[in-house]
Amino acid sequence: MRPVYLLVLVCTAVGGLFPASAALLLGPPLAVGLVGLGIAHGACDHLLLPAAPPARAAAWGPWWQRGLLLGYVALAGAVLAAWYWLPTAALLGFFALSAWHWGSADAATLRPAPARAGRWWLLHGAARGLVLFAVPALAWPVETRALCNDLLALTRGQAVPAPLFGQVAAGLGGLAGLALAALWAGYGALGQWRALRTDVGETALLALLLLVLRPALASGVYFVGWHSLRHVLRLVPLLPGPPPGGRLLARLRGFWKLALPLLSVSVAGLLGVAWWLGPALLAHSGTLVALLLLAASVVTLPHTVLVTGVLDRCRWAPRPAPEARVLTALPGFKMLSNR
Repeated sequence: MRPVYLLVLVCTAVGGLFPASAALLLGPPLAVGLVGLGIAHGACDHLLLPAAPPARAAAWGPWWQRGLLLGYVALAGAVLAAWYWLPTAALLGFFALSAWHWGSADAATLRPAPARAGRWWLLHGAARGLVLFAVPALAWPVETRALCNDLLALTRGQAVPAPLFGQVAAGLGGLAGLALAALWAGYGALGQWRALRTDVGETALLALLLLVLRPALASGVYFVGWHSLRHVLRLVPLLPGPPPGGRLLARLRGFWKLALPLLSVSVAGLLGVAWWLGPALLAHSGTLVALLLLAASVVTLPHTVLVTGVLDRCRWAPRPAPEARVLTALPGFKMLSNR
C-alpha cells in the first residue's frame, strides 16, 4: 500500500496547493484510472467462482456457477427498478452498500484478534465506510448534497432539502466517531497494536484527502487509486494467468486481458448513454458525475454480493476458506485467516 499512500498524499497536496486547478490537474489521470482500474476491477466478477479453489467451487455447487450471470443481471435489474420506482430509497441503498463494500475491503487487509475475528471485521468495515461518507458530508455539505440531488434529478427523484441533509450528516459523523472509538479501544485492549497503528494512519490519511479535495474528486481518488487497486491485488492470484509470485506488472497485464471483454462492453455502454444524454450533459456538468454514479450503482449490488460471498468468505464462514492462504502470498497484505 505504500505507493497508494504516496499517490493519495500527492493528490492531497495538489488539492491543497492548487485548489482552483485541482480538477484540471487530477481529472485526466483519474479518467484513465477510472477505465483501467475503476471499471475494470468489476469486469472479472464472472470469473470469481470458477477461479476459486476446487474445494470452494464445489461448496457453491454447479447451479450457482451456471446461474451466476443470470443472478448478476437480476440484481442489476432490481437496482434499476428501484431507481425508477423509489429513487430516494435507491440512493440511500447505494450509499449504504458502497460504504460497507469500501469499508469491508479495507478491513480485509488487516489482521485483528484471531478470536471473534469476524466481529472485528464487521466493526472495522462499518467504521471505515462511515468515515468515507461522513467526512465529505460534514466538511463539504453544499457540494455533497449537490451530488445527491444531481443523481436524484437524473432519476426524477425529489431533491434532498438542506436541513434534512444536515441532520443526516451529523448522524453519520456521530456514528463514525462511535464506531472508530469502539474499534480502536478494542484493538488496544486486545494488544493488536499493528492493526491499530495501520487503521489510525489510514483513517487520518483518508480524512485529510476528504477534507482537502471536493467530494467528487476525493471519492474518485479513493475509488480508483485505493479501493480498485486493492481489489485487483486480492483478485489476481485467483485468476488464470501468471503465478502469484510473478511480477506485479505481469499479473496486472493478465488481469486486464481477462477483463477486456466486459470492460469494453461497459465503456461502450457508458459512451452510448452519454451520447444519448448529450444536451443534458453539456447543460449541467453535474449530470456527468451523476451518470457515472448511476452506472456504478447498478453493478454495486451484485459486485458486493460476490466479493462478500467469495473473497471475504473466510471472515464470516465457520471455517477458513481455501484462498485465504493464497491471498496471504500477496506482498504487503496481511489477510484475515480466522485461525
